[in-house]
Amino acid sequence: MDEETLSKRGEFIRRHWPLIVVLVIALVPAVWYLVDLMYKERLQTAEERLKLSEDRRLFVEDKLRAGVGEPARTESTGHPATATTRPDTSGSPQSPERGSYPRLENSAQPTQEDVRKLAEYYDLMRTWSVNPQLRFKTGDISYWHEQGLSARDLDREFESRRLVLLRAERMRQIIPSQGDLSHAAELLQSQMKDSVGGSRPTNQ
Repeated sequence: MDEETLSKRGEFIRRHWPLIVVLVIALVPAVWYLVDLMYKERLQTAEERLKLSEDRRLFVEDKLRAGVGEPARTESTGHPATATTRPDTSGSPQSPERGSYPRLENSAQPTQEDVRKLAEYYDLMRTWSVNPQLRFKTGDISYWHEQGLSARDLDREFESRRLVLLRAERMRQIIPSQGDLSHAAELLQSQMKDSVGGSRPTNQ
């Protein structure tokens, strides 16, 4: 930068410094607001991820309280190879433990019975105290069967709905319809994709 340009710039600053000071003072609150907004948004995202992780942890603990460990996985599908069993202290033969991942007839194209088993596993057949109207019925099972989703896709859809219902249960929040539940589940799925490493739920 030559000497003449520096001289002109210095002259401009000397003539207009009051205006420059006013502009700087006026911009400081705006810049501070933007920084604060970005910080709050990141903090809110972090809090949502923590809540999601906590909900997943509680889901696993709920299943473990039924006396089961994590189900065995297969390399190809990521789904349990068999239902988890444990000895029956009453002396009767072993049987699949309540709460274990269900044995499916076809993971790639689940049957209607497979869909029902997955809905039960994710507590969607249960009557929730705050939103009893959202309990899955025969028509809901038929609907999801007709979608032609794989078991992995159904896991994602059903788990997100369970997490939404669980959160609503704790907050005593009414969800008016299955459509509203679906919308909330979609939002939660987007948060799942943004979670650390994009990891799937613990049952996957």
